[in-house]
Amino acid sequence: MKRARDDLYPGGSQFKRPLVPPEEEGEKKYDKFLEVMKNFKAQRMDTVGVIAKVKELFQRHNNLILGFNTFLPKGYEITLDEDEAPAKKTVEFEEAISFVNKIKKRFQT
Repeated sequence: MKRARDDLYPGGSQFKRPLVPPEEEGEKKYDKFLEVMKNFKAQRMDTVGVIAKVKELFQRHNNLILGFNTFLPKGYEITLDEDEAPAKKTVEFEEAISFVNKIKKRFQT
């Protein structure tokens, strides 16, 4: 469904940021996450850049941020403030697959 400009910008263009329903926002975040991964694979972004983007995209979703550590090379780790961080544990392959599916589900619904 294509939206008219007035649907996205209530009262015309008085707002600079469009009002986007939460499910559309989630899909956009998932698409941005995939774009970050493609850029990394194509070597247009380094590991530090990926970490910064993941923290930005997944803000307020600490479980996703910390779960992403599974995919980082040795020597890199995303950390949170002590009051935000849950206890650490070893991640198995099935948990890694589950994590990727959680990201997909979270940002596509």
